[in-house]
Amino acid sequence: MKTLLLRSLCIAGALGFAASAGSAKPIQEKRPVDEDVLVTVKNVNGTVTIEGWNEKQLEVTGTLSGDIEDVEISGSSSRMTIEVQFPRHTRHSSGEADLDIKVPVGAGVRVEVVNCPISISKLRGDLELEAVNGDIAIAGEPARIEAQTVNGKIEIDASCAHVDAQTVGGRIVIRGAQGDLTAATVGGRIQVTGGKFERVRLSSVSGTIDFGGELAGKATFEGESHAGDIVLHLPDGVSADFDVSTFSGDIDNDFGPTGARREYGPGRELTFSTGDGDARVRLSTFSGDVQLTKKAQAESER
Repeated sequence: MKTLLLRSLCIAGALGFAASAGSAKPIQEKRPVDEDVLVTVKNVNGTVTIEGWNEKQLEVTGTLSGDIEDVEISGSSSRMTIEVQFPRHTRHSSGEADLDIKVPVGAGVRVEVVNCPISISKLRGDLELEAVNGDIAIAGEPARIEAQTVNGKIEIDASCAHVDAQTVGGRIVIRGAQGDLTAATVGGRIQVTGGKFERVRLSSVSGTIDFGGELAGKATFEGESHAGDIVLHLPDGVSADFDVSTFSGDIDNDFGPTGARREYGPGRELTFSTGDGDARVRLSTFSGDVQLTKKAQAESER
């Protein structure tokens, strides 16, 4: 995923975020598009809400305020771009564009925003979403999700086989996903509940990692945290090979052996297998604890 941060911060420095006084200008536009159209949306300040529908039409409604001149809609039936237009050659402009967009359910969507929350629902295409300041919320059955925000949380409640979610200052909550999952955060918590995964990579600096999914037969799971805890809620009959280590934290294991102290230096480490050892689980923390909990027990405690 390309990084939007530096470019967006330059834009944010040139454009003020407070909306100017005055009445809002409504927008309502439609364009015929293909059922698998790729739609790109660019906005600086406001909101972006995108919903799938069963029409071969792109519809853009909403309101514009402040110095915003217009929303430019350009492209062909297979590729469309929606971009909010501020006055050119003006260093200090302000305003908000609140956009409600409808696209065919099979459309692919790319969104690039600075100071906007993003909300996506009822889509089956690929999603690529980038924000500097703004939460990202996704629902539906997209084919692939790539979501990145600097200051905001990411909440995914979707049946999706490929998810990549990254945030700096917010939490990540994922429900209903399966297959291939990557999630990374600096100061937030990662919470995953859902289906069966073949490949999982979760990392945080100071937040807790809480995983409540299942592992496919030959799955690989990598979890890493510096100051946060790692908690895995796995089915009682999980078949996996475990390798767990922590520099100064504790290890609590409901599946059998407890962590032994390292031969040299502080911390604990634990290596063991359950069942036939099909899946591979690797967990490491610096100062956080690691807890392996049987899923039935975890659900009864919640």
